[in-house]
Amino acid sequence: MTEHSIPYEPHFTPKATEGIVRARTIAYLGSPTDHLNNFRSLLASVRRELLTIPDSIATRRTGRRRFRYIGALSAGACRASRVLDQLFGTSDREYTSHLCRAIDKGNIECVIAFWGIQPLCDVIALKRARPHVKVILNVLCHPLALSPFRVAIQNWLLRRSLEWLDGLIISSEAMAGYLRSHVPEVVQTPAFIWPPYLSVDFFPRRRLSPCKQKPNMVFLGRMDWRHGQAADNMTAYLNELMDNGVHIYCHGDDKASNRQYEHKFGYMKLSDATEYATQFDASLAAYNLSAIRSPERFSVTVPDRLVASVAAGIPIAIPANGYQACKEYLKAYRAVIEFKSASTLADALLDRPRMEALRTMGEQDSRHYVGERHISQLLAFAESLWRH
Repeated sequence: MTEHSIPYEPHFTPKATEGIVRARTIAYLGSPTDHLNNFRSLLASVRRELLTIPDSIATRRTGRRRFRYIGALSAGACRASRVLDQLFGTSDREYTSHLCRAIDKGNIECVIAFWGIQPLCDVIALKRARPHVKVILNVLCHPLALSPFRVAIQNWLLRRSLEWLDGLIISSEAMAGYLRSHVPEVVQTPAFIWPPYLSVDFFPRRRLSPCKQKPNMVFLGRMDWRHGQAADNMTAYLNELMDNGVHIYCHGDDKASNRQYEHKFGYMKLSDATEYATQFDASLAAYNLSAIRSPERFSVTVPDRLVASVAAGIPIAIPANGYQACKEYLKAYRAVIEFKSASTLADALLDRPRMEALRTMGEQDSRHYVGERHISQLLAFAESLWRH
């Protein structure tokens, strides 16, 4: 048994018949992304409103507020200030005042912070100013770093911040095992394992006719890897698939291609992307792990590209080695192709009867992943914190 599969017993296990004692007022603290839109839709399904509070990094990045944090300082000074914020809480007093006013005005009793360690600096500032507010950190992705030193720093930051957290939402058993091994103090914090689920609002409204180019595969990962991280660079692997006769559909702003089997699509909203994906034989859920030194993130995290592909209800192609959290997420999903090489994946896609059967199973099994089926369990966990 590897360290990533260590069993983890959460401090809270919701009962199927357990109701919510009283509807607490909840706020989302984090960046305004699809995670926010999804969480809002899930709460709306149980008639709960959500107050949105962008974290200090998001508000600083967008430039949509009047707060002037440290914009005139050098990049090095900005990084140093960021480290201090992570250690001692957000130093932007104007932002903290804005945060507290929003909490008070909305009569907020529970804040769910998304995702990972980014909002920890604001959590510390908030708990100092409003200690009665319950704060739950959604550890959707941890660690974020891809080098040993930075991974160690992020584990230390999470460990140091646990005293300010009232609860944790952990996305997989694999991540729970990782946290027990690398942040052992986490067992003292109430936790609930809740995989990432999309609201029905982001599921396909209709299913498109099968793609005429066969065999084919959609890749929902980012292609602008020069602006991302080394693990995003899947160019060589996608080229190898195309050399084996697989038509690859991937994102590209120019939509032009010099390769016969490459097809590009432009930016789409998440709900449009899941519908667009319904036409394809399979979706590739993989990263270039050979390009990084610390692949822990990809062992314990369920990435958005996988969540969206499951919502689309199409077969998932995933490497045979690694990706423990992804495979855990796919336990209720029969439409999975585990492969060892580009050639074996191409061979699987050429087995047309099998692919048709997998497409049928994917469409059937995706219903298990509709977020509205699971949101009441998450809210029951949040409510349980008042009984601790």
